[in-house]
Amino acid sequence: MPTASLADAKFLVRDLLLRDSTVFGLVGSRVHGGHLMDPDAQTAQYPLVVLDLRSGVTSISSFQRVTLDVWAYSRENSGEALVLYDACQKVLQQELLRKDGVGSAGYAVEQTRPSEGYNDMLRAYYAQGEFALRLVNR
Repeated sequence: MPTASLADAKFLVRDLLLRDSTVFGLVGSRVHGGHLMDPDAQTAQYPLVVLDLRSGVTSISSFQRVTLDVWAYSRENSGEALVLYDACQKVLQQELLRKDGVGSAGYAVEQTRPSEGYNDMLRAYYAQGEFALRLVNR
């Protein structure tokens, strides 16, 4: 059996975040599957969330564990970035990642509490934490 799809994993996390009324109220649909290529574009609106997958491990052919960085950005202040990160954390922490019609499933566990800072290139404050995603093919 092949390993779980990382594209499915990102979709499941994004879908879960967007279905939460608190997260949606803060960012609308601005949960991105990668960092913006042109952060100064007029169309980039803040606050927003970026989901960034990193390398992982596969112990058997159908199970894998990958690290997902969750970046919460705000152009207002670091407090707003932390509020947004906390809203995402509450939704994702030990939550089942599963949806009918999607071939992968699993769950998310926060493994590093957020660091905060200011990104000069984006001209935005951030709060960034790490989640371990444990995934299998269904």
